[in-house]
Amino acid sequence: RIPVLSKVNDALYASDTFFRAFHMNANLYTLGVRKAREDGFTGMRALEEGTANAMNPTKEMLEKARNLADVTLLVDSPSALGNMVEPSKAIRPGMKGGEQAGRFAANMLFPFLRVTDRLLFQAIRRSPLSFLDKNTRAEWAAGGAERDIAIARTVYGSALMAYYWQQAGIGADQEGDVEGAGPPDYKKAQSLEATGYRPNSEVQGNKMVDITALNLSMNPLGTDNNIAAQIASIREAWERGKKGETEAEELGNQFTEVGRALLGVLASQSYAENLSTFIDPLIERDPARKETAEAAFFGGLGSQFVPAAGRQLVQQVLDPERKVTRGDGSGADRIYGRIASGIPGLSETLPDRVDALGDTMPQGRTTLGIGNYTEIKQDDVSKEIRNIERNTKKP
Repeated sequence: RIPVLSKVNDALYASDTFFRAFHMNANLYTLGVRKAREDGFTGMRALEEGTANAMNPTKEMLEKARNLADVTLLVDSPSALGNMVEPSKAIRPGMKGGEQAGRFAANMLFPFLRVTDRLLFQAIRRSPLSFLDKNTRAEWAAGGAERDIAIARTVYGSALMAYYWQQAGIGADQEGDVEGAGPPDYKKAQSLEATGYRPNSEVQGNKMVDITALNLSMNPLGTDNNIAAQIASIREAWERGKKGETEAEELGNQFTEVGRALLGVLASQSYAENLSTFIDPLIERDPARKETAEAAFFGGLGSQFVPAAGRQLVQQVLDPERKVTRGDGSGADRIYGRIASGIPGLSETLPDRVDALGDTMPQGRTTLGIGNYTEIKQDDVSKEIRNIERNTKKP
């Protein structure tokens, strides 16, 4: 046993055992009550009989409870695509150097493929695309209560998506408006942020508050959650696609933009979103964008060696102003700026970032990192900049 590290491993194993036991007991109780209802019991009598069934489960109940726990804990069997990709990560004895390098690259691109796959389908099974999920199809085939739950989950998730679509802000900056990822063009995004704009946020008073900390709100009709921000991103893509000369061309552009946004949203539901960091430097043809992608890759790689506690200390205590990390615009300066912005003592050497009026821009970080915000500039210049950058197309 390795000192210290073995204790961490023991704690992780204990937590896994605890959560599995918690879900197993909950599932057995649910299945027990369901069986009691099927046997004709109602009301409190059904609860009493259900408890007795849970304490003396059948083999079938144990198997169902275990499968449901596996789905919740993201350890059930992966999809067909996951089964095809997973073997490409395995490094076996006797492999040549080139083969090992390929497997190493696959592990870099898909570090947690099984969890990635299951996270992705947790989102899909709560959408109109739920039929793509093997567990949902099995619930439909089983009929009875399982089918009812599958239908309710799909309908409720789809209704929430429709509600978030309607709530998505389209530039009004009114209370409750939800903002998505914002424009993909870097310069447009920077101009908007200089006026107090914050991507993936909700307008609350005169602030744009980050809403990505929670996947769903405690309030069923609340929009302060990551799913609402993702739906807003798709809505923005739909609006952004309205640029064709004919109706057919415009519709084609809209579906293209929405397709790209949807892929980004699905990737962000898992660890697969990191793929773009690896792929963009390889496929980008425009020299300026290629340099930006390369700087983002190496800057992000270097930032991994900066402890999160140090970055939090800088952003919340030592240096509360946002920093310009581009330097002279060269790739080396961008990489250095991104890494230095999170290191105490180095972040202060970077110039402060300023807004549209030349005022320094605060970090807007909260102590727990939940509800980070920016203040919306209400002067006429900032309003006009937001109007122009949101409503004009890139030439």
